[in-house]
Amino acid sequence: GLAKVTEIDLTDRFSIKITVDGRIVLNLGSSVQLESKLRVGQALIEKEIAADERVSVLLTKPEKVADKHVLLVDDVMTSGSTIMNLAQEVAKAPGVRISILCFAHAKSR
Repeated sequence: GLAKVTEIDLTDRFSIKITVDGRIVLNLGSSVQLESKLRVGQALIEKEIAADERVSVLLTKPEKVADKHVLLVDDVMTSGSTIMNLAQEVAKAPGVRISILCFAHAKSR
């Protein structure tokens, strides 16, 4: 879990990053709801999601999130296209606010 934190980057207060075990980067964004973001990050790390696992979410009824704040979570972001496509679908709901949380970034080849 978070006991293996190897680096905390606070150079940009709106883009807080925590490196865990020297290989997992938690991009937390701002300090808003930081405790909640850390709980989610710790839960995902402890679950040990395999590197080859992919998670997709299809929002078929955007009205379900109208006027809500939605947190989109991506375990590993490479190009960002998957999470951005999902964000575009979620953004179709009226009044929705979207936050994106990525736990690791893989360099594209």
